[in-house]
Amino acid sequence: VILEYQTEYISFRFSGGEPLLNFNVIVDFVHKSKLMFNGIGVKTSYTILTNLVLLKEEHIRFIGQEHININVSLDGVGEVHDISRNDTKGFKSFSIIERNITRLIQNDIKPRIMSVLNNANCIGLVDLIKYVISRNLSCRIGFIHGETIDYDIILEIFKRDIFPFL
Repeated sequence: VILEYQTEYISFRFSGGEPLLNFNVIVDFVHKSKLMFNGIGVKTSYTILTNLVLLKEEHIRFIGQEHININVSLDGVGEVHDISRNDTKGFKSFSIIERNITRLIQNDIKPRIMSVLNNANCIGLVDLIKYVISRNLSCRIGFIHGETIDYDIILEIFKRDIFPFL
């Protein structure tokens, strides 16, 4: 199909659950797919969507060597993130994620922040945007499918704090 449609570029994204739990699968897939696709003139790119909690030095080396894009789930700064992203035992992850974002940046890897807004964490939207800007990163903000969102609150935050000139 790729040859039939003269595809020049294909991208792969590893997500769902925590992809770093199966890092050896990612390494194997990247190596094999690069050989296969680059051998027929098709460029490849790879992205890992991760909560960044399990990041190890071997991951950083591979990500840098293979120029893999990193998208980090971050739903706020500090306690605001931890409201949405903790486990059943109450494990809070923001401090680990922040430390690992710094490690990536120190290794010339620029992660992209992926945030999911909900009624609980929208109060921290301005701080999240300041955090992203202060680290010269990019961000994508989304909403949870099926969750009732008070869009009026979010729009008010945008008007008042983010785009006061509107």
